[in-house]
Amino acid sequence: MFSSLVGLLSIVCANCASQTDPPEVSISWLAPVHRAAKAPNCTMPLLSALPNVDYEQLAIVEVAADYDADSLEMAKLAQREACETGADALVVLEDQKQGTTLQPMHIGEHNPDPGVGHAGHSGRFLEELAIAYEDKKTAR
Repeated sequence: MFSSLVGLLSIVCANCASQTDPPEVSISWLAPVHRAAKAPNCTMPLLSALPNVDYEQLAIVEVAADYDADSLEMAKLAQREACETGADALVVLEDQKQGTTLQPMHIGEHNPDPGVGHAGHSGRFLEELAIAYEDKKTAR
């Protein structure tokens, strides 16, 4: 009986180790909500830099996930959230992937919520800016 219990626990623990947490998506509004939401699968251009046209910053969209999370899945989650803001485009602000190889914190340092960028935490972090063009001809 003891050996079957140990076998069962090892199977359960093996499944726990291979389990990944789903990505977490959050939005932080930068402007009053005054644009109508678009369909969740709307076309959302992804920019690597701020455009050289007039635009309004609507919100910051953040996606946090496990280290091995799929980049395309994270981008789609951010796009879906940006569509809900009524944005015309997303600008990548940060796209970071980190293993657990950071140096330990110094004596006296304390961070109750370690995340990407902190010792001992691995993961991915995507931060994008949802913008709306002020000139409607610029929006596509």
